[in-house]
Amino acid sequence: MSRAKTTDTTSRRRFLAGTAAAAALAGAPALSAEPPVDPALDAIARHRQAFADLLAAITATENTDPHTDARSDAEDRQTEACSHETDMAWELAGTTPTTTAGIAAVLEYVNRYETAGELWPNVHDCTGPRSWHFKLRQTMARAAAKLSGAAGFEQARSDDVQLVPHLGTD
Repeated sequence: MSRAKTTDTTSRRRFLAGTAAAAALAGAPALSAEPPVDPALDAIARHRQAFADLLAAITATENTDPHTDARSDAEDRQTEACSHETDMAWELAGTTPTTTAGIAAVLEYVNRYETAGELWPNVHDCTGPRSWHFKLRQTMARAAAKLSGAAGFEQARSDDVQLVPHLGTD
């Protein structure tokens, strides 16, 4: 009886499985065939859900009889939903996209939200570095600079940008 000759071959599938197992055992992230999801897309989804929850809370409040405990409870839920939507809006403005598609998605989402007549936090309350729109532009500029490989962006931002004086000041 003859014995079949065995050969030691390493397939790509076996290599990747072994690498993933070794990484898991070592506590390191495993290799993945799928690219990581841009965190900006998750931030959009979280804001979209928070806004939908706010609209549902507003509708529930409007459909509750005034001057009742149920109305008071509905108003409390509406206040909580409003606060959460505001938090998610600020999170969106501060989440740095990791892809150019992420930058485009955030800017498109923001424009559609505003076109629908909705407002972002602090639109009337403040301007400058404390405003929501400032934070959004700052975050998108940093993401674009990082993705383009612009060296020294932070230094150029602080040194080369001339501030426009307010009207009526000397």
